Amino acid sequence: MEFFEKFFLVVISGWIGIKITKIFQEKAFRNQQKIKNAEAEMERLTAISTRLIQAVSKRRFALQNLIDALITTKNIEKDNPLRITYREAVQSWNLELQLLLLELSSLSLEGLANHLEDCVQGQFYLAHKDLNFYLNNQGKDMSNNILNKISDRLNQVYASTQKINNILIEEAHNKKEEILHGDTEKLSVWNLDKAPNWILFVAIFHPTPNTLRRPRSY
Repeated sequence: MEFFEKFFLVVISGWIGIKITKIFQEKAFRNQQKIKNAEAEMERLTAISTRLIQAVSKRRFALQNLIDALITTKNIEKDNPLRITYREAVQSWNLELQLLLLELSSLSLEGLANHLEDCVQGQFYLAHKDLNFYLNNQGKDMSNNILNKISDRLNQVYASTQKINNILIEEAHNKKEEILHGDTEKLSVWNLDKAPNWILFVAIFHPTPNTLRRPRSY
């Protein structure tokens, strides 16, 4: 009888040990998957930020160079290198814009996609419209006010691009934090009841307890 009791305890202990090991393995696997996903998203956000800056800068500088030349020259023919460079920059931007909008939407950043389309592309469109009006009326007594208006629109493009880029950088930073602290979360008044006693004890004497982290609950 005693043999069977010991045998039963060994079996139960082994079963519990396997169960506990399986739970920890599954938790570690989930954490690894979350880290991999966060790393992939961080890389995508960084790539989008770089592509956005490059694409916007290419069109903005091409147009600004053309505007600067028009202010002094007044009349620039269609085959002028500055106009050719600008047309190429517009074509390149139109293609890259669609890809950027798709990328942002796929990352659930529809708000940024809308801001890009409304505030960056929107100002590019209006600047292009003003430029066409000016070029189609070359030779007439045109005021520089139109060219100055286009420059103002380009400044708005720059400001909007910086805003989008800053948000992308912040999103990438959040993903990095998720990688570094994927299994923990910041200590706050909302999760004090779930924090271990030793963390609560440390928090009493810590100068900035809000920087402490507790194990994440699942």
